[in-house]
Amino acid sequence: MVVAIFRYRTAEGLVLLLPESADVLVPWEHVEETVLDLKAGTLRVRFAPSYVERQNWLRNAHVLVGTWTDRFVMKADAASRLA
Repeated sequence: MVVAIFRYRTAEGLVLLLPESADVLVPWEHVEETVLDLKAGTLRVRFAPSYVERQNWLRNAHVLVGTWTDRFVMKADAASRLA
């Protein structure tokens, strides 16, 4: 089982945090697909097979699927005041 926390989307690629390790930058050329469903709260990232072969931390997983969680919960009325 692979555990990775989505940290950032950058111009260079995706930054994932490996628990008890460090941030890992996955360059865009190794990311085949990303799907973020904000309504369902799910995130899916699919990696290129050649990248998976070289990355021990992926443990041969080609797709990571997880739940999107927010550290900050904002109510709709508070969001409208920011606009």
